[in-house]
Amino acid sequence: MSVQVNTFLESNLEMQQKGTLIFYKGIFSYPIIVELSQHIRNDLTFAPALREKIFSIFIELAQNVSSYSADQIYTASIKKNSGIGSFHLLENSQYIYLNTINSSQADKINNIHKRVAIINTLDRKGLRELKMTFREQAIDAHTNSGNVGLIEVALKSGNIIHTHTASTDKEYISITAKLLKQ
Repeated sequence: MSVQVNTFLESNLEMQQKGTLIFYKGIFSYPIIVELSQHIRNDLTFAPALREKIFSIFIELAQNVSSYSADQIYTASIKKNSGIGSFHLLENSQYIYLNTINSSQADKINNIHKRVAIINTLDRKGLRELKMTFREQAIDAHTNSGNVGLIEVALKSGNIIHTHTASTDKEYISITAKLLKQ
């Protein structure tokens, strides 16, 4: 779904008003992801099972930014490029929201929208079957990734995934997962 930049920014401001628990903008290198995940696992005051879901969803979303952001920077400590983007962990009285934003190419953004549209139509069983299909395809193609991260986000959150796009001098994608606080 493509939105105007003002609407995109207003949506993110609205999210921030829900109650920011963690906000990060910068390089999504392995050491940064580890540091943020330690805060999620150790510092949040939610029940352990909810913290683990938050942690798992964060890892998937953060790896997407690290691997697929159009803005990449060389990280000397790990000797590889890492993506640049932002992560928001927010809450209101009923839900936890995990949101990432990063730049990307229009064709990749369209593929994400298509994939999420399919994911959002499936029940738990359908998501598991799709995940296994993608993993089998990755094994057959001898690739490192089965591209199952967004499926895992849907499985862990138990909710649909929201995606939005904004254009300035670049194309940006926002991916948001929502977890019920229980």
